[in-house]
Amino acid sequence: MAKQKNNSQQKSTKKSINNKQKSLSIFSIFKDGRLKKIVGLLLLFFSIFLTVALVSYLSTWQTDQDKVFNNNHFFNFIFDQNHPVINNAGRLGAYVSHHLIYRGMGIASFLLIPFFIVFGLNLLLKNRIYSSLKLFFYTTISILILSPIFSYFFAKEKFEFAYGGALGNKIVDRLNMIAGDIGTLFIIIALC
Repeated sequence: MAKQKNNSQQKSTKKSINNKQKSLSIFSIFKDGRLKKIVGLLLLFFSIFLTVALVSYLSTWQTDQDKVFNNNHFFNFIFDQNHPVINNAGRLGAYVSHHLIYRGMGIASFLLIPFFIVFGLNLLLKNRIYSSLKLFFYTTISILILSPIFSYFFAKEKFEFAYGGALGNKIVDRLNMIAGDIGTLFIIIALC
């Protein structure tokens, strides 16, 4: 009788060990660093794509902008073959760069490229290049400072291109409402 209890206890512990090993094998991709390296590599490829898209946008924005405006939905724009785009990164590049520069942060969007490169390399390499938290903080602060500076000094009324993007325009509009034109100028100069 005692032998049967011991055998049943051993079988149940073997089953629980096997279940733990199966659950560990499912999550082993997270522990052994493969996922980390895959994400790092994807971030590096995304930064290359973003570089091509943003640089190309600087010369193709006038041609591609109306095509992005006319197709409000992402999938309608991506799969619309009737209106070709000139952006070197294709339809996706035209869409992403338009939303980052015109509807987003303006020229300050270029700061996302080194952010994704360093973050991707931090995930790929054993030794970190730079602290990811500090990098995120400095990139965010730089974008929040540069976007209104570009928007103020290169106003959309004077230039066709939206150097500060929608974010910079919105910040400058709010500052004008709160501090007036002269106060906004002093705040922008203080940010420089």
